[in-house]
Amino acid sequence: MIPATIEALVLGDDDDLPAVREAAKEAVPMLVEALQSDRWNPENAAEALGYFGPAAKDAVPALTQALEDYDSGMQDAAAGALICILPADEAVRKFVPLLLADDPKRGDTIAKALGSLGPQAKAAVPELIRCLNVKPAYDKSGLNDENRYIRHSAAQALAKIGVASDEVLPALIKHLSHENGYARRQAALALGEMGPDAKDAVPALIQILIKEDPYATTA
Repeated sequence: MIPATIEALVLGDDDDLPAVREAAKEAVPMLVEALQSDRWNPENAAEALGYFGPAAKDAVPALTQALEDYDSGMQDAAAGALICILPADEAVRKFVPLLLADDPKRGDTIAKALGSLGPQAKAAVPELIRCLNVKPAYDKSGLNDENRYIRHSAAQALAKIGVASDEVLPALIKHLSHENGYARRQAALALGEMGPDAKDAVPALIQILIKEDPYATTA
């Protein structure tokens, strides 16, 4: 039986969080079990494991498995927990191979998680740049590009990594001339997120204004 403090946290009530932290050795195995339980919210269990930070390292295999969940909310919670538990360099090594795996939703989740690390995710830059250029993957309707989210999240992650990598700014500037209008908009938004660090992009951004690009001028 899960103690009341653990159950409260898994059910979404973190009023007892200090007590739960004290009970980490007991709580982590129970929360790992809750990840696969129908009784408790597995997303809350993943978030609770993240609160423990490195003390929850025994949960890493289960959280890694949860990244393959069909539900994007569960993927987000598992990725967020892993970011809290693992050292940044280890998290980057774990996440980079998943960026362009067979699940666009998971790739989007992973790109967001890498972005949350900021400059610490510098080693992921080459693969994030590859994500910028991933080709559209339309669903059965032929209308929805399932890869549009990973392109957006990759651009935002690159902006958060910023000038920690010499590759980021040239890649985003180059992306301003992408054939896809939404891709150009994503690059412009990312450059805006970088602020003064993106000053070398000003000439290219001015050209967009001159051309009255309907996609990127409002970014």
